Amino acid sequence: MSRWRGYVVPLVVIALSSFVTWCAWPPARVTATDDHEPESRLIHHLRTGDLLFQKGHIEEAAVEYHRADLALPNHPQVRAGLARVAAARGHYSRALELYQSVMDEAPTPEVARAIDDIFALIRRSPGAPVQAADVESRSRASGPFREAPAVQ
Repeated sequence: MSRWRGYVVPLVVIALSSFVTWCAWPPARVTATDDHEPESRLIHHLRTGDLLFQKGHIEEAAVEYHRADLALPNHPQVRAGLARVAAARGHYSRALELYQSVMDEAPTPEVARAIDDIFALIRRSPGAPVQAADVESRSRASGPFREAPAVQ
């Protein structure tokens, strides 16, 4: 027993500090990083969707963007992610509709570039003149099309 006498005090201190920590848990205030907060779920699914999209897993990214849409419906970043997926699948009309709705609510240079890229893809595809004119007329009819200001 004398051999353990030197360890008794440190073990008691560790046990008491663990007990005090356990009694103080959970904290009194829950922060926005709680799993049940829509914003944190939105961010989680958006980031996961972006990573999957970058790796080329289009279908899995679409699932994550739809989960983000369930967390916080109709968020502009979710619509932008769904537009990327639609463009990757070749559904350019749907992608333009989604990007246009994002431009109407929260215009960014990235979205404007994405719209320009989709128009370029449409013009290069087989049967491009008819398809490009059709998509351009539909997107312009659905709302004002914002163009980037000219640099002087």
